[in-house]
Amino acid sequence: MVHSETLSRFFEFVVKKLCRNPFDLELLLFSFKYRGVIGIDEAGIGAIFGPVVAAAVLVTPSHEVISGVADSKSLKPKMRATLNRLIQSQLTVGIGVTEPDEVNYVSNIEKAGDIARQRALKDLLNKTTGKYIVVSDHFSVDSELDSIGVTRGDTLIYSISAASIVAKEVHDELISKIVNEHPEWAVYGLRTNKGYRTKEHLNALTTHGCTPYHRMFMREVSHAAQITSKSDE
Repeated sequence: MVHSETLSRFFEFVVKKLCRNPFDLELLLFSFKYRGVIGIDEAGIGAIFGPVVAAAVLVTPSHEVISGVADSKSLKPKMRATLNRLIQSQLTVGIGVTEPDEVNYVSNIEKAGDIARQRALKDLLNKTTGKYIVVSDHFSVDSELDSIGVTRGDTLIYSISAASIVAKEVHDELISKIVNEHPEWAVYGLRTNKGYRTKEHLNALTTHGCTPYHRMFMREVSHAAQITSKSDE
């Protein structure tokens, strides 16, 4: 297993200085006899409500590049949804979720992200095996496979961009499902903010207090909970 910070920094240099297109790193890694590149990314890290979702996407040498794949944050919702359908229909995908109660239990958003990423990778590897290499924004991917981390990989590397699209779409679908199951939580604006910080969301926290799916270890949430508690006294 190759997994070193030095190697990651080398590939980061290659991507930023030599690769002109998002798929160039995958082509380079295929030349090293890897049978596939697994990109991993997550959604929900910056939210104050709900799960963290990660996706792992396997790209192989025979893959025909899907036009328009880019970091999910740069895409309009309709385009992102279309690309998600194409990615999931053409590529092998794994999904990992850290549920809201687990996020609160670990009380550490980076650890929650690690759990989701590991679950996504495990889900994918339950569907396929081979000489693959894992690429992500994060250096620490616990796997027997070779792995590298590239800072801002979701904007630079095709397979990570594809994973970011799938993770975002699955995350938002889960938020919509949660609101459908708990319609009273619509007051937090979750149908539009998807659990992220907005003025409407923060004001609703102060007015209505927190739900069990809010991240109590985050400053804005704990502060709102304290205000609500005092107003109830």
